[in-house]
Amino acid sequence: MLKKIVTFGLATLSVAVVVLAASVFSAAAGQYSGYVKDIDTTSTSARITLTDTGINTYSILYSEDKNFENSQRASSNSEIINVYGLKPNTTYYFKFDDASQRSGKSSASGYVTVAQPTLENTSSELSSIKVDLKKENEIDGYKMKVSKSADITSSRVITSSENSINVESLSCATTYDFEVCSYMNVDGKEYRSDAIKFKGTTKKVEAPSVKSKASTYDTIKIELNKKNVSGYTVYLADNKSFKNAKKLQGKGTVFNFNGLKNNKTYYVKVENYINSGTKTYKSTAITFTCATKTVALGTVNAAKSSRGYSSLKITLNKQNVTGYRMWLADNKDFKNKKIGDSTNNQITFKGLCPNKTYYIKTASYVKSGGKVYYSSPQITTIKTAALPKASIKSKSVTENKASVTLNKAKCVKGYAFKVSTDKNFKNFKIVRGTSTLQTITNLKANTTYYARVYTYITVNGKNYYSPYTAFSFKTKAYAAAPTGVTIKNGMRQISWNTWGSQYTIEWNKSKG
Repeated sequence: MLKKIVTFGLATLSVAVVVLAASVFSAAAGQYSGYVKDIDTTSTSARITLTDTGINTYSILYSEDKNFENSQRASSNSEIINVYGLKPNTTYYFKFDDASQRSGKSSASGYVTVAQPTLENTSSELSSIKVDLKKENEIDGYKMKVSKSADITSSRVITSSENSINVESLSCATTYDFEVCSYMNVDGKEYRSDAIKFKGTTKKVEAPSVKSKASTYDTIKIELNKKNVSGYTVYLADNKSFKNAKKLQGKGTVFNFNGLKNNKTYYVKVENYINSGTKTYKSTAITFTCATKTVALGTVNAAKSSRGYSSLKITLNKQNVTGYRMWLADNKDFKNKKIGDSTNNQITFKGLCPNKTYYIKTASYVKSGGKVYYSSPQITTIKTAALPKASIKSKSVTENKASVTLNKAKCVKGYAFKVSTDKNFKNFKIVRGTSTLQTITNLKANTTYYARVYTYITVNGKNYYSPYTAFSFKTKAYAAAPTGVTIKNGMRQISWNTWGSQYTIEWNKSKG
């Protein structure tokens, strides 16, 4: 197959005419144009047709150097001279070499080359790029190298005999680098042109966008804007990693997630997708948050709450809710808890211990659609009031008893009086009752006692005492035994005629 490069010394395609010297023939100028009739080249040969001048031998010199150093000769007995074994993609220079001919009859040069491809168009799909090259009949085909931009490890080479090449199995929305060269097979050997380089990007699936978001206490509704895609995928999770996410997929643009927790923020991820053949192509995802409706929490209003010795009246800040629930316990784990419900903002707990810290968990709730939705709970602590200490009004002591009169205290069940000869009260006597006067008898005379007095209340059959008020006292000593006792015996007239014995006992007077 011949490729016509130069006609009558004029440059055509990728061939140029070179004027070697002023005395050398210039075909472009039209001077002596009869000597060079035509030049055809292939990748490895040249066919030079001269005007028949009637001589016996025609001879030319050819070289890669325009000064014809290391030139070679080609001769023919006719006006057609064939030169073989040339290098592809190389410039050669030709001139006559015949001493009998006029000096400087002709000179021409031409590229013996494989034509470089020309890019006419590229068109992209989701997973393919079509490359259209200008049709060249003189070449055997094209070599195309394809790689992801900035990733030479992903390259592959495609060979095609057609000038329209469809590169398939590409990634969606990805830019690729292309290098394309033409090639020819000559004498069993392949020769390639210089490569042209360009880029192409596959189409992307149009990204989703949100039209509206809505929520109730246990549902979230997402409506997307309609796109030219096969469908939409929506993920919902309670964590940013989308672990154990709920997934909804379909052609419609409205997605409802049910059975959610109220008063909770959820993470949403949306992707569009296109089904093409057996493959599915996804868009880039968008993420956002959406929260279920919140039940307003009625927090504890400490200023309006009241504390009794055995009760707590808890007042909450009012909210636009159906009601309130409280859990009360004397431990953080809320074991053996008391539960109180109220449609207003106050709940009273009774039967509590005085001067004790209680844990209270409060929540508001809303009834909607046959279901009850609770707010996030709040845990706080509150302490019942401490019993007032017993206040002593007066006290009295004899040889074998002690009494104490206490000032009356409000809202107590009664008063207690405890005494012991031991500071640590290992053994003691105690009396209690509703009266402010409490007396302990059968004490030892002339003995020091330690005393404690209390107020107390009774809750569920159990007595709870206030902190004590302490004092000490000593019982009185009995008078000393009399001294100087004497007994006198005498007679005494009992009646006018009766006399009897009479004893007179006397002793020294005891002080006090």
